[in-house]
Amino acid sequence: MGTMISQDENYATELLANLLYELPAYRHHLLNELFRIPIAEEVTIKTQQCYQTKRFGRAILDLVIEDSERFIMIEVKVGAGINVYQAHNEIDEDIYDQIQKYEDCIGLPEGKEISIFTLTQHTPRIMHAKHRYYKADTHNIRWHELYRITNQYYLKLKGDTTEKYLLEQYTRFLKEENMAGFQGFTLKDLADMSRLTELTEMLRQHRELIRTRIRIEGFKGSDEHLLWDRDGVFYKWRGPSKVGVFVGLWFSDEIYHFKFPWESGPRAMVFLEIPPQNTIRNQVVESEAYAKAGSAFGRQNVGYQILLTSKPLTDFLSKEDQIGALMAFYQDSVSELKKSGILDLISSAKPNEA
Repeated sequence: MGTMISQDENYATELLANLLYELPAYRHHLLNELFRIPIAEEVTIKTQQCYQTKRFGRAILDLVIEDSERFIMIEVKVGAGINVYQAHNEIDEDIYDQIQKYEDCIGLPEGKEISIFTLTQHTPRIMHAKHRYYKADTHNIRWHELYRITNQYYLKLKGDTTEKYLLEQYTRFLKEENMAGFQGFTLKDLADMSRLTELTEMLRQHRELIRTRIRIEGFKGSDEHLLWDRDGVFYKWRGPSKVGVFVGLWFSDEIYHFKFPWESGPRAMVFLEIPPQNTIRNQVVESEAYAKAGSAFGRQNVGYQILLTSKPLTDFLSKEDQIGALMAFYQDSVSELKKSGILDLISSAKPNEA
């Protein structure tokens, strides 16, 4: 099994390296948009580079991109082996070991800005040790992000060019190998919502994309998979009870005080939840921020969900970029909550008041 994964990784690495080498405009776009690194036009791209280390024997650098000022090392992983974690403080030993080796290489170029990135299927959990070249907060690139940026670039290309043909094949390859992440829902999926367990992988990818795109300061995101007739990410306030923001899908007409017609099918929704008995609830409901947020959200003084906005999932199916439209709806809704000041109000409340 290990050999197969290694072959997959080698193939994926060589394929990406060749595209970066052969397509300078794509390379410039990808490194700017994904890695946030402005790379010179004169560049060398190498794979499987061997270095000795001070403490760990030999290190094989999967992918190296170098110009006159920068030396970028990329550790490439393919497959879902690093996917399931019970706790946020667990580390991915394999990737962590590789980063340690990369950091420890002898003979890295002097006078250049050196950086280490990971390119993985899922965000690796890596202990926040001190690193010279690797930044845990910004240096983990995901295959689905690479797919999204590549696909956006490909869709803007005009005419029948070699570049367009190669990138069409590449995006197809990433989709076929399940490296492209969430690909949106279809009408068939919506018809199957009564058999949601069959959509487990698609729903997981949907939640993962939400977590990647949406961060709420002072709130910690965690998955809610088929809980309370919803599936998405709940961003919980640090207080003891369930105060927070839900982003995701709803597929019932029974549970929320905001009543939806069943015929419209599952809905994309964003809501602010504060349990009726929570002591910060009155403070929030009586605030100016609550009134302000109410211009973009439905307001309720009963039940758990005090602010909610939603759209039928079918509204997004006809969009050329369904995923972009769905994520924009989520992001715009969360932005409205931020702009109203209601999230700051909750963040500044003391947890022991709850």
